Amino acid sequence: MVTTHLSNMVPGNQRLVHPDSVVCGFAETEITGVTNNADIWAGSGAAAIQPEPDTGGYAIFVKSSDATDNLTGVGVRTVEVHYLDTAGLEQSVSVDLNGVTEVDSGVTDCMFVQDHHATAVGTTLVSVGTVDCLAGSAGAVVSRIPIAGNQSLSTMFQVPAGKKLIITGWLAAGVASTVKIATLRLRTSSHGEVSAPGIYHFINSTRVKDFAGPWIPMNKEIPALACVKISAWTDGTISLSAQWCGQLENV
Repeated sequence: MVTTHLSNMVPGNQRLVHPDSVVCGFAETEITGVTNNADIWAGSGAAAIQPEPDTGGYAIFVKSSDATDNLTGVGVRTVEVHYLDTAGLEQSVSVDLNGVTEVDSGVTDCMFVQDHHATAVGTTLVSVGTVDCLAGSAGAVVSRIPIAGNQSLSTMFQVPAGKKLIITGWLAAGVASTVKIATLRLRTSSHGEVSAPGIYHFINSTRVKDFAGPWIPMNKEIPALACVKISAWTDGTISLSAQWCGQLENV
């Protein structure tokens, strides 16, 4: 079963979004070998770079890599997907899983999946497989809940229409068994207050190896429909995690 919640539905049925709200992007991943421009997100096994927003829109399908993530199974049973439609408006849809079989969410106008998370689980309390949102049937993975998880992990976020994002700070951490080092860069598809789709300018950076860097305070404004994410440049295999936080404000 699929249940859709649209922001323009009558009061009482809509998913309320506070006009000024705190948002965060966070994830961890392992990068193997020398790598450039690898996004920090749970789907790095599917693609090093998380797919860009699609202004033409796509259909959302959801599936697991394990048969027991299903409506009566021991793993994740139902997920809620939060996404922006092609107008840049915040929407959500609830989807019951059917294991390794794709489930059509009914959404056809998704521009970008912000995140998805479990709302019903079986006895394991977490997923058994990876639970993915796909851009169309058999399409690219655009959001992933990792194995033994209940929340997708990604540092990529698109600012909704009619809002601006004020990034207030970020941090990064790395663990390597050798002397390998990773440079992590906080990036946005904007320059100043002007959106630059697909061009991710560096706005801050840090280098890590076997330690967690300090919280780096910021006050950086990102315009509507631009994206923020954290990417890594490595000189060898290293496990990484990173997070940014900010405030969404109406414009």
